[in-house]
Amino acid sequence: MFEISEERPFDAAGIETLLDLGFGENRKHRLVNRLRQGPPVASLSLVNRASSKNRHLHSDPGIIASIRYWRIELESCCTALLLGPLAVDPAWQGLGYGRRLVSVSLDRAREQAWGLCLVSGDPKYYATFGFRSADGLGLLPPGTIEAGRLQVLELEADALSNARRRLRPSASMIWQIHDLVNGGTRVLSGLSFA
Repeated sequence: MFEISEERPFDAAGIETLLDLGFGENRKHRLVNRLRQGPPVASLSLVNRASSKNRHLHSDPGIIASIRYWRIELESCCTALLLGPLAVDPAWQGLGYGRRLVSVSLDRAREQAWGLCLVSGDPKYYATFGFRSADGLGLLPPGTIEAGRLQVLELEADALSNARRRLRPSASMIWQIHDLVNGGTRVLSGLSFA
């Protein structure tokens, strides 16, 4: 059975271990991480633990799957979500844990009135949730992402009507970073990845 809960501060080490298992320790240098500024969206960042019925399958499963979302902005347009990373412990893959996390978190995102969600990942996997290629839609990431891997899902009807935008971290995250770096001066130059 699935025990899904929001990520908590004490989950951080377990999630980092899980992400290293799934993506390697070099994962932090990937292009998509430029958009993951500040903390993830807490209400959508979920973990999956084995239920008490499944604990006999693994001595101490801890966190067996994790999903995070980040707030990003489409320049001069709107706020959107960036899904990822999604990771499932290799010992638990193929059992539906990742799919369940994606489904539950996307339902929550709709309930919270998010309009758009983007992901850089396997097109076949994410198509099952309604994602489609962002190629040709004018969504310009901060650099080059392999063709077809950047995908978009409209969580709200017609959310892509003004899609010719560049992606960047949320303005509030930019301000937080600049507040720390420049002693409170809100200077936005130099932090846009466009």
